[in-house]
Amino acid sequence: MGENMNDKYLAVNNKFFRMLCSEYDIPKAHIIAGVMLLDEYRLYQWLESRRPAQTIMDVGGHYGSFTAMAKILWPESTVRVYEPHPYSASQIERHTSEFNGVTVINAAAMPMSYTDTTAQLYLGPDANDGGHTIGIAPCSSDREVLEVKPVRFVADLQAIGSPAIDVLKLDCEGMESALLEDLSAAGYLAKVDYICGEWHGFENIPRIKAALSQTHSVEVVRCEWPNGAFFAWRR
Repeated sequence: MGENMNDKYLAVNNKFFRMLCSEYDIPKAHIIAGVMLLDEYRLYQWLESRRPAQTIMDVGGHYGSFTAMAKILWPESTVRVYEPHPYSASQIERHTSEFNGVTVINAAAMPMSYTDTTAQLYLGPDANDGGHTIGIAPCSSDREVLEVKPVRFVADLQAIGSPAIDVLKLDCEGMESALLEDLSAAGYLAKVDYICGEWHGFENIPRIKAALSQTHSVEVVRCEWPNGAFFAWRR
């Protein structure tokens, strides 16, 4: 790791501890550490490849750990963040206020087929914590439901000029396969260099692979739990 990489690594770690001090509890610490210390989205790998990361999309921003890390690694980048939970969206804005070029969209990124005026966000034990949501989809759970604003992801990209995307992160509680299918149908995946994310539900794995099969090399990390990571590099 060169001197510049060491500097960036230390800057990310410093930011992690500053975020941890303001947000600390065990679930939040676990999620933020996974992104910024364990590099679960492999951002250091993309940085070391020296491929571009000027335009970044963060779908499912949580508390802003991915966006903060991306801005430290690529200071000149622009990041567009989609986060449906209003409390989480406010935390993203707080944790990224030191950076220029961050736009936070307080809405759920939804497929083009979604026509309702609200989306249902199913909450975990702490209703004020977006980190414990269990999905933006029909759910038989008795968990509290929060009505949130939806935005059709591909339509939103088109509305801002259909930019080429260097890095796309998807962690959207089961919507990732539908969003990739929309991007594929719109011919958009050929404009996305690197995709990293979390899949939810074993049934979504073949859909993710199929959507990416024509444009990207794909790695899916499976485990016994019905969620895991996936990575895709444009061929």
